[in-house]
Amino acid sequence: MKPAKTIDQIIGLMKKRGLAVTDEPRLRRALFDCNYYRLSGYFRSFQINPANGGNRFKTGTRDVDFLIPYMMDEELRNIILKGTAKVELALRSRFAYLLALDGNAYTNEKRSL
Repeated sequence: MKPAKTIDQIIGLMKKRGLAVTDEPRLRRALFDCNYYRLSGYFRSFQINPANGGNRFKTGTRDVDFLIPYMMDEELRNIILKGTAKVELALRSRFAYLLALDGNAYTNEKRSL
């Protein structure tokens, strides 16, 4: 088992692996909010050979190289979820309305729409 690491230890490890940290508060917030493993999906392409254990970062890699795409994905996800919630509410509301008109909401009486 691997022992748990603090965010400071994770950032130290990333620096040791060659990452240039330009915005530590933003990196810290991203690690705290989504965790290392989820964020790693955004920085694997900036590592030398992660599939075979080569976790060193390519020369010149900065934290913003993967933090900006991560933040853009987060914004897009929020837009999609907000839109999905509106569609879900409209469908549920219309279903309830049609069910009530048919008399099935509160009575056994049926009417044709």
